[in-house]
Amino acid sequence: MQKKHYICEQFNYKYAYKIMKHRVLTTFFICITFLSSYANYNYVANTDETIIVTLISDNINWGTEVPVIGVDMEVKSYSLTPDWVTNPLIITTSKGDEIYNDLPANNVYTEVSKYFTPATQISGIKFENKATSATRFYRNVTIGIAGTSVNLDNTVLNTYTTTSFKVLSNTELTTENLVINGCEYMTLESVVRDGKTDVYTVTVGFLPLEVDDYSAQVYLDPTQIMANISGKGILASPTNVSILPKYDNVTITWSGVYGATSYEVTNTTLGTSQTVKKPQITWNGLNMGTEYRFSIKAKANDYTSPGTIATTTTLDMPAVEDFAIDAVSYYFVLASWSPVEDAWGYKISWSDEDYVTIEGKDNTDTTISNLKDGTEYTFTIVPMASKKSVGQHTATATATTRKVNCPPETVDDFTLKLNLFSQTDSKEIATEKNSPILSFSFKRDKSLVTTTLNVYELNANNNWKLMWSTQESSGNANIELSRDTRKIKFEANGTKEVSITNVAIGQGAYLKTDSKDLSFDKVTVGESKTLSFTVDYSSMSDIVYSDTDEFTVSESEVGADDCGYGSQEVYVTFTPTSKGELSGIIYLGLQEITVSGYGDIPTTTKESDKKAELIDVTYTNLIGKQHKGMFSGVNIIKKFYSDGTVETVKELH
Repeated sequence: MQKKHYICEQFNYKYAYKIMKHRVLTTFFICITFLSSYANYNYVANTDETIIVTLISDNINWGTEVPVIGVDMEVKSYSLTPDWVTNPLIITTSKGDEIYNDLPANNVYTEVSKYFTPATQISGIKFENKATSATRFYRNVTIGIAGTSVNLDNTVLNTYTTTSFKVLSNTELTTENLVINGCEYMTLESVVRDGKTDVYTVTVGFLPLEVDDYSAQVYLDPTQIMANISGKGILASPTNVSILPKYDNVTITWSGVYGATSYEVTNTTLGTSQTVKKPQITWNGLNMGTEYRFSIKAKANDYTSPGTIATTTTLDMPAVEDFAIDAVSYYFVLASWSPVEDAWGYKISWSDEDYVTIEGKDNTDTTISNLKDGTEYTFTIVPMASKKSVGQHTATATATTRKVNCPPETVDDFTLKLNLFSQTDSKEIATEKNSPILSFSFKRDKSLVTTTLNVYELNANNNWKLMWSTQESSGNANIELSRDTRKIKFEANGTKEVSITNVAIGQGAYLKTDSKDLSFDKVTVGESKTLSFTVDYSSMSDIVYSDTDEFTVSESEVGADDCGYGSQEVYVTFTPTSKGELSGIIYLGLQEITVSGYGDIPTTTKESDKKAELIDVTYTNLIGKQHKGMFSGVNIIKKFYSDGTVETVKELH
C-alpha cells in the first residue's frame, strides 16, 4: 500500500531578490543580511527545509563575513568554486568552528562540497585567506543553511494538540497574514510578538485522523516559507481492558481505538498471538488455576500501537476425592474416585509420558493397563475443564502390581570347545518350564576366524529347530521358545571355543483365551443354558466376572500364581428374565468375551380358544325312526360336544 503524504499545497518556487548596498533580506525562519558592495544575492525557498543563499561575485575580499541570524539554525551544506587561489582557503563560523581548510590547485576552478552541522546556533560564516599579500575573490559561493523545523512527533488519532515555536521577521506577523497549508488537519492558533523584537511565537494545532505521516508549511507567501512542520498520526493504546476468567478460557474486552482496523492480542505467557477485528476475544485452551499475561495492541496500516498489559488467573477446581487404586493383576490396576462438579473429565498419570484421559464428569472408574508386574506405581489424578485444560489440585494413590512368582532354572557355565581338529561342539539342556524364555551371555576369542553359535529347540515332532544364531564374538541373548519345548541345544561351529555363562530358563507368563464371543440363541425365560470357553495359563492368574446379571460365570479367578500352567474351562450360564435380545461382556482380566442370547416365551393356546370335540349324534324323524338311512320327511339331528353344548339341526328329505 502506497503511503499518503498529507499536504494541502506543494511548492517549489524560486524567487530572486537583488539586494543593493545595505539592503536587508528577511526570511521567516532565518534572517540573512549580507553587507557588501560587490555582490548580488539569489534567495531560493526549497521544500527540503533548506534555504539556499547564492553569492554571485566578481570580487570578495578576504575576511568578508556573511552575517546569519536565526532560530535553532544549523549549516546543512555548502559548495563553492574559488578562483585564483594560491593560499589555503579557510571558512569558519562566528563560533570559531572551522568548516573548511584546504589549498585548491593554483589558478584553477575547484569545486568544493562539504556537510557541516554546528552544535550551537551561529551568527555568521566568514571566508578568509591567510595570505598576506594577495587580493583574490571567490565565485559562485553557495551556502546551505537549515531554518526552523517543527516536529510534532507522534500524536494520537482524533486528539487535538498544540505546539509553539519562534520565528524571526522584520515584517509584522499576525494570524491574518500568515498561512498554514496543512489546512485539513493543522490550524494556526495564534501569533504573538515577543515585545518589540522581530521574534514571534507561533502556535499551531494538529488533529490527525489517519495513521500516516503529515507535513505542512507556515508562510506569508509561497516564496517566503517560515517553518516546515512534520508529524505522525498514531493509534492510541487500548484502554478500559476487562478480563473475565473461567476454567479453561478468558474473555478479554476493551474500548475500541479510533482508527484501528484490527487488534493484536498476545498471550505473553504462552508466546502466541491472535488478531481480531473487534475489541473482544475469548482465549481458549488454558490450564486451570494458572496466571496468564496478555498484551493488547491496536493496528492500522503498518502501524502497531504500544501494548496494554492485562493479567489474570483462570479458575480452578478442587482436588478429586476418594481416589483409590486396586492392583488386581500383574499388568493392570483398577482406579476409582468421586465425581467433581463442573469437570469435563479427568487425567490420571503415573509418569511424565504415561497418562490416560477419561471424558465425562460421572465416569469415575477406569482400568490402567500396560504396567509391569511386581512394580510400585504412584498415580496422580486431576480434574479437567476441557481436553487441554487440567487443574492444579491433585490427588495421589500408590499401588504395586502383582508379581509373577516362578523363579527361573539356572544352568552352570560351560564352554563349547573347538579347535582345528574338532570344529563342532554342542550341549543339550532339559527344562520343565512352560513356554521357556532362555537368557545367557557368550564370549569367544576376538580373531578373524568366524565361529557360529546356534540355539535349537526340540519340537513336538522330535526334530531340532533353529531358534537363534550369531557370529558375534560376545554379547547377551534373550530367546522366547515354543510352549511345549522341553529340551534346548547350544551348538558352535568353527575353530575358536565359546564360553556360555549366566544361563537362566524362565517360564513364560500368560493367561489368554481364543474365544471372542458366545451365542446362546433362544432360551425360555426362567430357564438356563450353559456354554464354556477355555483359558490357557502359565504362571499367571486373573479375575473373571460378568457385567450382566443374566450371564453368570462358574469361576471368579483362573490360572496359577506359581509355576503352574495348563488349561481351564470357564462355564457361562444364561438365564433370561425377560423377552428379547440380551447381551453382555465376560471379563478375563483385560480380555473381553461378548455373550448374547434371546429370552423366549413359547406360544400357548388359551382354554377359551379351544374348539369343543363332537362326542355323540342322534337322529329323529316324524315317524319315530332313529336311523340315519331311514330318514324321510322332516329329520332332526342333535350333536353333543365335549364342552356340554348340544347343537340341533332340522333337515328335509
